[in-house]
Amino acid sequence: MAELDYHTDGFETGELITISGYTGMGKTLFLKSLIRSFGIEKAPVCVFSYEDRVENYLLKFQEEEADYPIYVPLSLNMGDLGWLEERIIESKLKYNTRIVTIDHLHYLVDSSNGNENMSLKMGSIMRFLKRRIAVDHNMIVFVVAHQGKAKDESAEASLETIRDSGLISNESDTVIVVQRTPDIEVKKKQDATYDQNYASVKVEKCRRTGTYKKKLTFQKTGNWLAPL
Repeated sequence: MAELDYHTDGFETGELITISGYTGMGKTLFLKSLIRSFGIEKAPVCVFSYEDRVENYLLKFQEEEADYPIYVPLSLNMGDLGWLEERIIESKLKYNTRIVTIDHLHYLVDSSNGNENMSLKMGSIMRFLKRRIAVDHNMIVFVVAHQGKAKDESAEASLETIRDSGLISNESDTVIVVQRTPDIEVKKKQDATYDQNYASVKVEKCRRTGTYKKKLTFQKTGNWLAPL
């Protein structure tokens, strides 16, 4: 992913990266493709997948029989940041992981206090991931965050439309938005098809490089999202 690396100058420990996009637009596929690229480089990754069973999440990696250094807790505690930190420390000590992925952010919310403002909850969690996990434990943290409801099919996702809190993008060092795009040869929106599996991977912001709203073109090839 050389062009993405160029516009972000890679990813460094101490950084929090948010991946966002509307439902079904390829957020998790893009994250898995990043994990695979880290695996190819033999960089250990600790994966927290709250939306999919462990065996399902790992299936495409296992099909390649490439022995990627991916570590996934066998069970997950939702809304428990202390437990999350303990598992990250355990993974770091046992496997020397420096990369953490969380899919997705809303599963980290403690729902026991339903009266607390959701925006403030999100901001507090993001600060925890940035300061406590990324900085204090010297990790690279990737977190998936949902977008609000799209106005229509042509609506473009952005850092301004991330669901529940502007603090999510504010606390992030980098925000990447993934959105499926129509097949290239289709000219009229009403005739749009998505059979060729193109996607826009947009670096909405990168604090370290100053990159802002830079669109890159990707395409699903086999099981992965790859740059063109």
